[in-house]
Parts: sequence; structure tokens; C-alpha cells
Amino acid sequence: MKEKGFTLIELLAVIIILAIILGIMIPNVTKTLERANKDTLEENAEALLSVVKQSYLDYAGSEFYINVTDSIMVVDGVAKGELHYKGKMPDSGCVKVSQNGVASIAVSDGKYCAYKITETENIKTEELSTDTCLAKLCNS
Repeated sequence: MKEKGFTLIELLAVIIILAIILGIMIPNVTKTLERANKDTLEENAEALLSVVKQSYLDYAGSEFYINVTDSIMVVDGVAKGELHYKGKMPDSGCVKVSQNGVASIAVSDGKYCAYKITETENIKTEELSTDTCLAKLCNS
């Protein structure tokens, strides 16, 4: 009489095949998640910069600064209230708008830095420490 079930060899073969598939998948999933985090920071920076440019219209011709940690708008060195931004605020960073309306941003989520220093460049995102990121714009 033949017994029903799988042999130990068959079970080991299935386990090995599953391990190989997981070994191939895990790096790809990790890479995709990292790219998504980087893209999210960049998109949040673009949205934040857009909101800041709209808010700046009320203070055109003034120096305009926002520290994203507390969202307080500072115009010509005087606090003017909180920026109304409904998106996800980055962990740290700042946004500046010069007297002639040129907007710059440097924000960090702890791993990535999204920044735009000149009016002609697009927002760039790269893996930088928070201190290095903030040094691009916020510590000056």
C-alpha cells in the first residue's frame, strides 16, 4: 500500500525554490521602497515650494523665510504666523524667497535631501545627512 504525502526531498526542494525566489525579490522590493521614499520627499518639496510661492505674493519685495520644523513664516526678520500647508511637512529644512522673488528650498527626511538653490534648476534629491542638507541653504 502506497502512503499519501510528500517525501522529505520534495519538501526540501520546494523550500529551496521559495528561498531562491525570495532572495531575488527582496532586493528589488527594497530598492522600489527606497525610490518611493525619495520620490515622496521630492514631491512634498515641490508642493511646499508652490505653497510658499503663493504665500509670498502677500509679501512681495520682502525677504521671506520658513523653517519647516515649526512652519512659522518670517518676513524681513518678523514672524508673521504659520504657513498653511496641508501636505506632509518634511522632518527638517527651510524655504527662502529673496526680495526679487527667487525661491530656494532644502528639506530632509533624515535620509534624503531635496533641494533647489537657484531659480533655473529643478529640485534635486540625493542621499545626504540632515546637517549636510541644511548647510546648503538653511544655515546661512
